Amino acid sequence: MKLKLSKNFYYRVQDGDDVTKLCTRFNTTKENILRNNYDIPLYSGEILKIKTNDHLIHFVKPTETLESISKTYNITTAKLIEDNKLKNTKLYIGQQIKIYQKE
Repeated sequence: MKLKLSKNFYYRVQDGDDVTKLCTRFNTTKENILRNNYDIPLYSGEILKIKTNDHLIHFVKPTETLESISKTYNITTAKLIEDNKLKNTKLYIGQQIKIYQKE
């Protein structure tokens, strides 16, 4: 799923989502989710307004590379390496990559 890079966006809840997972994934707090939404617990299919901090979290999927991720978010591979303090270009499935928003 490609996320729009902004301070606020909307997310459709999927099976297995909970507030803690969403806070980690979107680099926000439980308070931000509760402040912007009325229904907790979350229900599959529900639309949440998410207010993020300064970056998004991208979870690496099979076959993804730094180059493919950088194209998805329209940033350079060098910026991904620098922002995430990566020592090499090897990624693993499930790895969290920070995507910083452009000012």
